[in-house]
Order: sequence, then structure tokens, then C-alpha cells
Amino acid sequence: MGDPSFTLYVAGGTELAARALANFDRTIRPRIAGSCALTIIDIRKEPRKAREHRVVATPMLVRNHPLPVIKILGDLSQEDVIVAQLGLRRFETDGSLPKEIS
Repeated sequence: MGDPSFTLYVAGGTELAARALANFDRTIRPRIAGSCALTIIDIRKEPRKAREHRVVATPMLVRNHPLPVIKILGDLSQEDVIVAQLGLRRFETDGSLPKEIS
């Protein structure tokens, strides 16, 4: 099945882009058992990729794998919404579910 993979599209090194990356690390990474791949694409440096992938606004997070592809706009600060959209749960550092869930 493979590890989850994400692409974060940003427009330069803005505060909004930095918040989106920090929120990804705070909200999404701890809820993935094992590892995940995150590719960051600056659409100012790679506008062709923005067109190819139909990026309409930034920051935009795309979950590429597993399918279905999911696109989320914004700085990823709405933790409950992000977790629900991606169908995530929190895992302990050893990859097990927290005691109150398992």
C-alpha cells in the first residue's frame, strides 16, 4: 500500500506558508503510523507545476496517496476539520493507538 504522500503548494516563503508547514508537522505527522512523504512546491519558482496540478490558491495541501486525492486550502490551522477530511487518528510514537482508543 505504501506510505502516505503529500504535496504542499506555497507561494514563496510567506508567513502563511510557514504556518501551513508548522501545522502539518503539528497536526498531520503525529497521526500517521510510520513515515510519510511531503514535497513542498513553491509555485513562484515552478509555475508550470501549479498549472499542471490546477493549484488555484496557496497554501494548498494535496494528499496524493492513498487514494482518493484530497485537496485542502489554507494554513491547516483548523485541526478538527483537517483530521476529519483526511480521516486521521493519533498514534503513539511506537505506532500503536492511544490506550483510550485501542
